[in-house]
Amino acid sequence: MISGYATLIDSKGNEHELTPGTTFYCPAGPEGAHGIKNTSDLQFVCLYMYYAPGGKQVSSTFVENPEQGK
Repeated sequence: MISGYATLIDSKGNEHELTPGTTFYCPAGPEGAHGIKNTSDLQFVCLYMYYAPGGKQVSSTFVENPEQGK
């Protein structure tokens, strides 16, 4: 987490608070399924990294909040 405050909901429905400086790991597959909900008026900013099996080319996408700037 870079900025903002959020709640991570894991595959078992457990909630984990995310704050700036928090790191978290979600394994591949169904056991790593998760959701993230912004819990403040601050913009949620998170650096997302993952391993590409077999050395496959990876890509990156910047996602902006569609409500921002309105």
